[in-house]
Amino acid sequence: MEEAIPHSHAEQIRQVAQNEGAVLTRIEGLIFLVTLAALFASALAVSAAMATAIFERRAEVGLMKALGAEAGGGICVLCGGDVAGSVRRSGGFAAGGMLAHQIGRSIFSSEITISPVLLPVILVIAVIVTFAGSAAAIRKAVGLDPVFALRGEL
Repeated sequence: MEEAIPHSHAEQIRQVAQNEGAVLTRIEGLIFLVTLAALFASALAVSAAMATAIFERRAEVGLMKALGAEAGGGICVLCGGDVAGSVRRSGGFAAGGMLAHQIGRSIFSSEITISPVLLPVILVIAVIVTFAGSAAAIRKAVGLDPVFALRGEL
């Protein structure tokens, strides 16, 4: 204000600045918790989808194991689609960036820029969540007895 209005004197009100800082800290914490909840929910959704896929294809898993597939090799067939998943994640990143830009412009009257450096970080986090979510179902498929799987028993 001192630069905009000549011969003026402006002082910061300490209490207002501290309150703003406290509110921003709480909002950051809330956003962090919401992000963790979203990642946990995503991992649960991946786990449910993988468990369903393995349950539906347990005869194929049993056949692969009966034919001598190694513990990790045959099961990776069920985890396929990683390249397609990365393409979808990149598309989601682009769509989310455009949506954030539009919301920032229409609601907050400000420009929101998303750094392209975030794309690899987000892809890595997505892959980690995918593997963490599907680990239990894959572990169960690895331990599946081929005899029971081929008979259709659980």
